[in-house]
Amino acid sequence: MVYKMLIKRTLPPAATPIRVRDILNGLRGLTRSRYEIERFRTELRSYFGVKHCFLVSSGKAALTLIFRALQARCPEKDAVIIPAYTCYSVPSAVRRAGLDIKLCDIDADTLDFDYAQLEKMLSGPDAERILAIVPRHFFGVPADIERLRRVTSGSEIAIVEDAAQVMGGEKKGKKLGTMGDAGVFSLGRGKPFSTVEGGIILTDRDGLADRIKRSVDDLEEYTIIENVSLFLNAVFLAIFMHPRGGWVPKSLPFLKI
Repeated sequence: MVYKMLIKRTLPPAATPIRVRDILNGLRGLTRSRYEIERFRTELRSYFGVKHCFLVSSGKAALTLIFRALQARCPEKDAVIIPAYTCYSVPSAVRRAGLDIKLCDIDADTLDFDYAQLEKMLSGPDAERILAIVPRHFFGVPADIERLRRVTSGSEIAIVEDAAQVMGGEKKGKKLGTMGDAGVFSLGRGKPFSTVEGGIILTDRDGLADRIKRSVDDLEEYTIIENVSLFLNAVFLAIFMHPRGGWVPKSLPFLKI
């Protein structure tokens, strides 16, 4: 015999809570956007102890800009090694930058790279094509950046940390996202620190920062319509990502939640 259990309260997908005061602060920020953006960048540089910080529309955009800046320095390199299990935005950014994806298995115990396979890839026939490696700190578990530096020692391969899920995390007294040549954070829904959407690039490499800055300076600013859409998105998330309101989007079949 099969019994049905009715659950009257549906838990929504995990997301960073958005409070009314957060939305009001966002509205105030829109009235003096340049000042607030620069203040945020200054606070991030201070907190992470890095020389350069850039703010863009998403973590995917951040990765894409880094890959393009790296290839501008080494145009003969056109491939990026990423974990075989990772967020879709990572391979999408590689392709958006016009580069090839090289998948490396992960270690089931550490969630880090399978280093036996990685070392074979770094000594194989395509080794000269490798532009960058993207370790990612997944589910709050830090990747072994020190080991990755050892296996890439003597090469021009850049280490680009995907730190989207670990803002504020540290390893051996050093903040995650600052241990490679560049680090990326996402500010999207569900991340430890969210502004509804956005991405952060951190680096101490002056040459890399100069190339990224040229690309960022060419980006268009948000239009009024885009800002209004972002505000409405924040309101929607504040209401319907709360456990008391999560049943509403859940009940809409076209959302397929």
